[in-house]
Amino acid sequence: MKNLITYLFSNNKKAYSEIATQNGCGVLRVCALAHGKKAKRDHDYTVLQALVNRGIVSGYRMMV
Repeated sequence: MKNLITYLFSNNKKAYSEIATQNGCGVLRVCALAHGKKAKRDHDYTVLQALVNRGIVSGYRMMV
């Protein structure tokens, strides 16, 4: 529910939608990753890289 509310009030809805379409995942997952949710799959790191390339996220750390 928190992710939905965060998405609805976000200024980056269009960018989240485009990234989700390009990477084959949900818009709410992209929004959650942009707002600090932990990346659990390899696929999530491609989404994070797309967010960094667009300037939405400044960077991310890979936990080993």
